[in-house]
Amino acid sequence: MTLAEQPDLTAAELLEAHYGLTADALGLTAEGYAQRLTLWERAVEARPVERREAGLRALALRAWVTRLVAQADKFRAEGEITVERDILGRIEVVRSWLAAAEAEGAGPAAATGPANPSPELVPWGIG
Repeated sequence: MTLAEQPDLTAAELLEAHYGLTADALGLTAEGYAQRLTLWERAVEARPVERREAGLRALALRAWVTRLVAQADKFRAEGEITVERDILGRIEVVRSWLAAAEAEGAGPAAATGPANPSPELVPWGIG
């Protein structure tokens, strides 16, 4: 069931229900997370309604991967290899969710291939 089919479910509730993603996981304050959610919602408005939720999830999961990579780098620099490995494991899980959300959000258009497989190459007139 999509966000459009559940108008009483907010984007924050959707992300928490699907992935356990909260402001704390992204290292944000409640206000910062609300602003980020608004940004993500605005970013997917141009998509067809049935792909907006997947687009929002993909944006949120990319942000989460970025946060986890930063944490792994921090623990690597501190020599905490065990903690770094645990975080790298989480990154792989989140990346698998991201791949699924991206595939869902791309829809049938992604299966058609590149927009222009044989572009016309003409001189630019620079000389």
